[in-house]
Amino acid sequence: MEKQTNNQMTLEKLATLMQQGFLESENKFEGKLEKLAILTQQGFLELKDKINNVETELKGEINSVKSDINDIKADLSDIKTDLKDLKNEVSGHMDHVYKKLEDLSLENKSGFLSYKRQDEKLIDHENRLILLEQKK
Repeated sequence: MEKQTNNQMTLEKLATLMQQGFLESENKFEGKLEKLAILTQQGFLELKDKINNVETELKGEINSVKSDINDIKADLSDIKTDLKDLKNEVSGHMDHVYKKLEDLSLENKSGFLSYKRQDEKLIDHENRLILLEQKK
């Protein structure tokens, strides 16, 4: 019985020691778990800050690109207006040139007809002279 009592005491001591060990490891583990939670939270906060910084930079770049696109649109609009003005100016000059060409063409036709009439008169006079000379 004494052996059984000793065994029981030893078992009780072992149970007490085990319980104390579990409590100590639980306390140690709980502290580490809290540390891990804090570190994880800090990591997420740092990640959130980095993401916010990237987002801010991207927004700035996007706004810069939008501004550049708007500048290009304005430049293209100016170029389009300039081209329309140039087209109208060239068209006006072409109308003027076309009118001059028409005038030259009419003058040329008139000159040719006048030359033709004079040539016919000359031939007619030559024929008369020949006839007159033959009659003499």
